[in-house]
Parts: sequence; structure tokens; C-alpha cells
Amino acid sequence: MGLILDRESLKRRRRIKPEGWPEMWLVSPEDLIIMKLAAHRPRDIEQIQTILIRRRKEIDWKYLEKQALQHNVQPELTEIQAKTHQVARFREHSLQSHKTDAEIKTLVSTKTLQSK
Repeated sequence: MGLILDRESLKRRRRIKPEGWPEMWLVSPEDLIIMKLAAHRPRDIEQIQTILIRRRKEIDWKYLEKQALQHNVQPELTEIQAKTHQVARFREHSLQSHKTDAEIKTLVSTKTLQSK
């Protein structure tokens, strides 16, 4: 089932013109996260984590939380935020060792499984 964008989501989108491509609209990172959560696809979890890590300083957290509540994906968002916090911590500590994002996520997954 798809997610219908509301007026606020449409106001938050932005128009871009990549070189060699036609002009297009992009939804905000927050709305993309909500769409991916609502889709309930396993492959989206890693993409959401990447968005949260790479754009953590830009994310409008109040808006994201509000949208998560509105679209009934708050528990999923909370779980991913906790995992993402772990990934971000490992990432900061691993920068000196030049580990890739995939290696860091594997380390976090291993640590999470060991703690259960």
C-alpha cells in the first residue's frame, strides 16, 4: 500500500536539475524515511540508516517524529534510530581504521546479536 503525500510533504520537497537529466522533484529526507518505513521492505532499513547517519544534522527530528506517529510507523522508527545511533558511534570510532560503512554495520549487527 502506498503512502499519500500531504500538503506539508509537498511543501517540503525541492526541485533539482542534475546535469544531463531533466528537472525533477525530490521529497525531503524525512518524508523519504517515512515512505520507506511504511513500505515495510527489509532492504529499506539499511537505506534509512544511511540517510539518518549522513543527514543527521539536517534532519528535522520533530517533523520526522510527527510524521511517524501520523503514519503508524513510530515503533519502527524508534528501533532504527537506536540501531543507527550504534552505527554512528562505531563509525566515529572506526574512522581511524578506515572501515567501510558495510564493515561497520556488520560489526554493529554482530554486537547487537551478542547482547541479546
